[in-house]
Amino acid sequence: MTPILADVGVPMIFLQMPLMVAALIPVVFVEALLVRRWLRLPRGTVFAGVAVANLASTLLGVPLAWLAMLAVEFIVGLPLSLTLDHLHSNLNSPVLALLGCVIGSAWLPPAETQMHWMIPMALTSLLVASFFASVWLERLVCVRWWQTSDATSVRRAVLKANGASYLVLFLLACGWTGIELLPERFLAGGSAGKDEANYSATTVRDKIVAAAPNGWSLTELADDQKEWFKEYFGNARILHFLLVGPESRCIRWTDSTGKEHEACVAKECLHVWVVPGDFETDIPRLDFGNGLPKRVVSLKAFRVYGYSNGQIEDKPKLDAIRKGASGSSWSEASLSWKHWRRDIQDSLRK
Repeated sequence: MTPILADVGVPMIFLQMPLMVAALIPVVFVEALLVRRWLRLPRGTVFAGVAVANLASTLLGVPLAWLAMLAVEFIVGLPLSLTLDHLHSNLNSPVLALLGCVIGSAWLPPAETQMHWMIPMALTSLLVASFFASVWLERLVCVRWWQTSDATSVRRAVLKANGASYLVLFLLACGWTGIELLPERFLAGGSAGKDEANYSATTVRDKIVAAAPNGWSLTELADDQKEWFKEYFGNARILHFLLVGPESRCIRWTDSTGKEHEACVAKECLHVWVVPGDFETDIPRLDFGNGLPKRVVSLKAFRVYGYSNGQIEDKPKLDAIRKGASGSSWSEASLSWKHWRRDIQDSLRK
């Protein structure tokens, strides 16, 4: 069975921009009140200047800051990841996972099981870059808009007003990140309930299967699927099982004449590995788009890893499509079981 790796990550500019636009009006209001207090300019003049400056910083400064962080991701993040991997460093570290998210905040890797905390953390990191871009642009605009005021005083007022507004946004983003990271305490070794001492892989499997939504079912692994990620899970004590969901996965392809087609030849699925608590794996937590299994639960008695993918239902048809296609791509790879990670954690707490 062929893995489906359609996910290409998350370009954060498409999430950041709507949020910054939504914050524009309250930010303009707060910054205008602060600037008027410091510069003693007419109310209309202050509000007009602050509004134009913030519009410029939102529409131009935020994208520029994102591009700068994208450059950092390629110049620093990618070489760092390759170097650490070459040196066989221990990348299975929460600290490196957080560092990787900060460095790679412009374009997050396709790590579906980590997105709940990676997105707010990336937004927090991007706010820092956006702050410097905003101060630079808004100073240029406001100095020209309020020419009757001392330029040094205007620059100082703009810096202080932006510092105040961005501090509020930064604290909100940090709070969001903190809330999303609270469940990670379970990954570090929380309580799995009364049955942890009597751990068995089949018991864990049965609890996870019971937690799956309607339409999801336990399916027998094909021989080649049993070999998936064997370099990480090649151990007789490991239980690897497969849950298949109700939604189809479709392949889009272009034939030799340039005509586009679509066929649904797969179903959504979730691979799960249950391993002993003392089992060590080299799966990196700092994953720049490699599409690797992610740790869902880590306790003294056992650990659980998950990997969302697609289960090919019609392999002959897929082979025929690929043979005659000049190009192809898969449909959206996210699961209909939206909160599978948290549901698995909750099922093992009972």
